Amino acid sequence: MAQTIVGIDLGSFSVKVSLLERSLRDFELVWFGEQPINQASRLTHEEASAAALRVLLEKKQIPLDNVAVNFPAHHLACRVLELPFTNIKKIEQTLDFELENYIPLPLEELLIDYHILSIEENRSTVLTAYVPKTRFVRYLDALQSAGVDPRFVGVDAIDLSHIAQIALVPQEGVYALMDIGHEKTNVCVMEGQKLLYVRSVTVGGFHFTRVLQKAFKLNFEKAEDLKQDRGRVSLSEEGLDQVSRNLNQVAHELLSFIRQTYLGFKHLYADKEWSAIFLCGGGVRLNGLSEMISSTLRINVAYLECLDLIHHRLPEPDSVRDVVSLSLAQTLKVIFSNKAVKINFRRGEFAFQRDIKALGGDIKQLGLWLGLVFVLGLFNFLFSWYILQMRISKFNSQVVKEVSKVLPEAKGGMKGEGSAKKLLTTLNSKIGEVQMELDALDSSRQPKVAALLLEISQKMPSKDDVTVDIDDFNFTGDHLRLDGRATSFEAVDKIKNALSTSVYFKGVATQNVAKGVRDEIKFSLSLDVVMPEEGEGIKEPTKEPEREPAEDKNSEKKEKA
Repeated sequence: MAQTIVGIDLGSFSVKVSLLERSLRDFELVWFGEQPINQASRLTHEEASAAALRVLLEKKQIPLDNVAVNFPAHHLACRVLELPFTNIKKIEQTLDFELENYIPLPLEELLIDYHILSIEENRSTVLTAYVPKTRFVRYLDALQSAGVDPRFVGVDAIDLSHIAQIALVPQEGVYALMDIGHEKTNVCVMEGQKLLYVRSVTVGGFHFTRVLQKAFKLNFEKAEDLKQDRGRVSLSEEGLDQVSRNLNQVAHELLSFIRQTYLGFKHLYADKEWSAIFLCGGGVRLNGLSEMISSTLRINVAYLECLDLIHHRLPEPDSVRDVVSLSLAQTLKVIFSNKAVKINFRRGEFAFQRDIKALGGDIKQLGLWLGLVFVLGLFNFLFSWYILQMRISKFNSQVVKEVSKVLPEAKGGMKGEGSAKKLLTTLNSKIGEVQMELDALDSSRQPKVAALLLEISQKMPSKDDVTVDIDDFNFTGDHLRLDGRATSFEAVDKIKNALSTSVYFKGVATQNVAKGVRDEIKFSLSLDVVMPEEGEGIKEPTKEPEREPAEDKNSEKKEKA
């Protein structure tokens, strides 16, 4: 959907309105209107301008959501300051103090804004604009009485610089934009599309008309018609009639102000020269004025062409070409906001209320969205936590089921929360016990169990001497325990003495020797196993070769004989 931007130029002679539509990639001037101000009324300038604006808005239904207007430069003050630092925060902090030297009024009674023209190595050039708050309130009230609540309120002399975004002006080099209006002449000095200097002088078309009024005792309307019909200015007064000679007096006064503006510019920019002057405004219609300016200042002068490079729907563009510039510049201030001069009096206590309300609505909407995101996040967390707990419970049940298969004796005591953890602890304990037993059976570190059994069997008394049954053989790496049964106490002593003769056993001792219910003698033998030195192991006895029977040898001898 296209965005509508309205630019309003509250001039001294008429009110001009430009309506511009901006789409995603382009913009177009769709309408322009002008309504003269009643010069004979006793209304103030603000009231007369608001009345003319009201009439103009009744002719055309215009959406007024995005409106930019200008404050007349001759109703406020502009000043260029040079500061010996470049820090932006420091500029803002010291600006009021610097202005106190030039302003006879308390700063609390003024509305002040500024724009940084240039920043060099150790110097900043700052353009300031300030207006009494009481006057600005009257101006704003008059606009609102006409149904207009502007979002942007700038200065007409400064906002003229925005026309350079689309006008046929040099993209490089220094030039001046000169708007000759009804009561004043605004001068903007530009370098490409950058504003360098601005000044407003109180000479305009009204002063040309006023001199004819006094000279010929005419009312304003007749003097204006006389100026348009017979008026002409020139450096040389030869051949000029009485009307033109009177107009020449005002023209020379205007040229004097332009020279002063040029000298003020050179004071700040000594190395820069004006290459051209581009004229606009109703005052440029006076015959011979552009040639007189060019000849006097020795500078090329041309009319500002601002409708050639923009799409528009104006039915008669040539008839409004001179007066459309300033209202069109107001709309371009919104279009090119990133490049525009930042002076806007709708700030602080005079801030655009719909912006504040919109900001409040945006904050509320943002709060609602954040609340919704928080609720959704909390719900997602609780749901995820619930799912995780279900998975943990299911996993615990599976762990209990699988471990119970391995350790049936632990199944009965493993119920309720934490049962899987307890089972895993029990399982780890069993694994540790098994690992110890495996370490004990490690052939690379301990004597072989089979070799120990062979050594015990070889040292054990013969069956003819003792009868013994070994019930338990417990070997833990460096200790051996034998539990068994013998026929007598004497047999137990024989077994102890026999095993004590082995070089692999030390500290052979009997324990728990007692008589059983069947008259057998139960006993336990405790033996310390001696670790062999490095390179030695328990040698397993080799089997003796079987001897051949004597009869076979005798038979072989007989065969040989």
